[in-house]
Amino acid sequence: MKNKTILICLEKFGVGGVETSVFNQSLAFKEKGYDVVILAEEGIYTNKVKEKGVTFINFEFNLGNEIDKEKTAKIIDIIKEYNIEQVHIHQFPCLLSALPACLITKTPYVAFVHCRLADVYDWFINTFSIYKRLMKLFFDKAYKIVTLNHGSIEVNSNYFDINKEKYRVLKNSIYLNEYNSNIEITEINNFMIISRIAEEKIVPI
Repeated sequence: MKNKTILICLEKFGVGGVETSVFNQSLAFKEKGYDVVILAEEGIYTNKVKEKGVTFINFEFNLGNEIDKEKTAKIIDIIKEYNIEQVHIHQFPCLLSALPACLITKTPYVAFVHCRLADVYDWFINTFSIYKRLMKLFFDKAYKIVTLNHGSIEVNSNYFDINKEKYRVLKNSIYLNEYNSNIEITEINNFMIISRIAEEKIVPI
């Protein structure tokens, strides 16, 4: 029986919280027996996931004020070629091409919310008018909406009037098999956290 194939869409596979999260998720999916295809611009994690058997396709998602028909067509071809059964959409610039491709092919997709502040939605909607309808459609039609915390659920569900039963909380995690140094540590007295200083990071830190 063929493994289920998941397509993950994000802007660039470089340094960042979203990127690290996708890196860890893709390895966990592979361990559970899924086939994984990542669609993004190349970055520091590209070769690492390729070594683990993840298919990486270099792809540029552009911001704009209209549906990118050419890129949508390319994603439709990818969905068909790799027999994609589920799509994970991580960042809003992906909407202009990944969302139409999912709707046209009737491929279930999961919407990931990596922000907690309504200001992020305001910026996209006020800067690119197409997002006023596109974002609402994105969350309405999603199979599931995944957030990092319950606060994000409150903001998102209130902003877009989405039923809270559609949400799931999945906190950022570390794939320990990848980061295990095999060094025995008996005691830790001091440690350092390197992070963007932001209010929403206080609880997880």
